[in-house]
Amino acid sequence: MLRLILTLALLGSIPLHAADLKIAVLHPLLGDLARQVGGDQVEVIDLIGPNGDPHHFEAKPEDLEKANGAAIYLISGMGLEGYLPKLKAIIAGRSELIEVGATLPSMEGSCSEVDHRHVHEIDPHWWHSIELFRRALGIVTEALVNKSPDHAVYFRENAANYRKRLDDLEKWSRRELSKIPRDKRHL
Repeated sequence: MLRLILTLALLGSIPLHAADLKIAVLHPLLGDLARQVGGDQVEVIDLIGPNGDPHHFEAKPEDLEKANGAAIYLISGMGLEGYLPKLKAIIAGRSELIEVGATLPSMEGSCSEVDHRHVHEIDPHWWHSIELFRRALGIVTEALVNKSPDHAVYFRENAANYRKRLDDLEKWSRRELSKIPRDKRHL
């Protein structure tokens, strides 16, 4: 029986251990960062989901129940999450809340969605910049290392691999953009 369990575990059918660190995220891209760095050592709870809107999200009791026991909440910051004061009050003393964008420089321009339901004086969408995304990778990596130092080497290796992928993406995007005449580069 033990041989069967070990064989199934090696084949990936049965995990040998549960994830060591539970992380709640309030943006799918932060969830991706946490998964890329944390690998099988983290359980990521994406409270908003792939089709959610962080501008208008309001945590419901069932959302917070899914995240119960999370050591870290990763949020975008820069004013993106209007519900942040409420969330801080709810999780105070139980989890660490990390505003990933808090130490990132803001991008030029303001943010005003077409539907005019929200307006920001600075553009809080830092993930639109590969350089800022790389810096966010460092912030997330150090947050995981601080919460689970036994896995520091693993987290940092995963981060280095992901950074390489981001570097490759940046090189590719620069090559592709260079094909477009400067006077035609409008977004």
